[in-house]
Amino acid sequence: LRHAEEGNLGTTLDDDGNLFVDRSGDLFKYVLEYLRSGHWLLSERGGDLEFVAVLRGEAEFYGLDGKIMDMRLPVPRISEYVTVWQFRDDTALYVDCLEQTVREDPDHQGLFRLCKYSGGLPLDQQTCTKRFKATSHSIQAVIAYFAMRGFSLQHVLESS
Repeated sequence: LRHAEEGNLGTTLDDDGNLFVDRSGDLFKYVLEYLRSGHWLLSERGGDLEFVAVLRGEAEFYGLDGKIMDMRLPVPRISEYVTVWQFRDDTALYVDCLEQTVREDPDHQGLFRLCKYSGGLPLDQQTCTKRFKATSHSIQAVIAYFAMRGFSLQHVLESS
């Protein structure tokens, strides 16, 4: 309300003197719930990158931008995945995944090395996926390693 009184909220008054804010009511219900409880209750929408970005903008509009880090608005997580692949006529196996997927495993003991051809840079800026080269030349061994870590095989593509 302080922002409305200062004229920073972009509001108008209706004929009855009620405050009118021309913003999304769908987003405001999340802001209002935060103001009531001190928690962002987003349910399944918390994993939606676009929704959380728009909600951050809405929070800033209502003057919550100074508290954005304290608001505990979640940073959306991208579902973790691993891609295992091989060049035709090459025995080396490559793994594209988040770096912590293989680095945080104390048992990996050098099973994967950061691929020097990608320069250790992320393959894309949104997920920060990196490319690793497996020390094993057995696709079964690499897939078994990730299966032990809780990953499941979704697709197999082969080309001749």
